[in-house]
Amino acid sequence: MWERFIKACDRVFEMSSLEHYIRKRQQATEETYSEIDGLQARINALREFIKSDRNELELLEANLEKLNDSSNNESFRNMLKGKIRNFNRKIGTKTAMIEMFQSLSAISR
Repeated sequence: MWERFIKACDRVFEMSSLEHYIRKRQQATEETYSEIDGLQARINALREFIKSDRNELELLEANLEKLNDSSNNESFRNMLKGKIRNFNRKIGTKTAMIEMFQSLSAISR
């Protein structure tokens, strides 16, 4: 139940962040998107966000690998593992959103 709640929260926050990004981008360029162009802009933005998330994830994983096994590092190791889980979950959420926008795009054509 808790995991479903967290995933739902992730989806709400990711969608809100995406819409904020799209609005800012449109305001900066004074451009308006057609329905299809808007869906494609969202897909492209999500792909860029995923790329950034994967870079951060790789850095976290590299830091975790470099951390020695002493018991003094256990809390830091747990924090890194938690961040890695969060990034993996958020990447999954963004990937699902891309699939949703692609389906909407296919329907709209």
